[in-house]
Amino acid sequence: MITENVRRWLIKAIGDWKAIEHEMKLTQEEVATGAVCFHCQQFMEKVCLPYTQKADFGKAHNLEFLLELCKGYGPDFGEIDPGI
Repeated sequence: MITENVRRWLIKAIGDWKAIEHEMKLTQEEVATGAVCFHCQQFMEKVCLPYTQKADFGKAHNLEFLLELCKGYGPDFGEIDPGI
């Protein structure tokens, strides 16, 4: 069951995804690559958050670390390559 807190984070993640989609429709010269990278990182953090809330690790912006925490909740997380 999705809690209200998780639902709010997923709505924010969808907002990040929409920003990514918008930028990726632009030409190579027009796209703000820094913004795309920022929103990709934010999207992944917000998607991982519901799985990591049970872990006591404080705040983290390291996707590799967050993915490691998430692997215990489902084998599909092991398929994600953070590109690090």
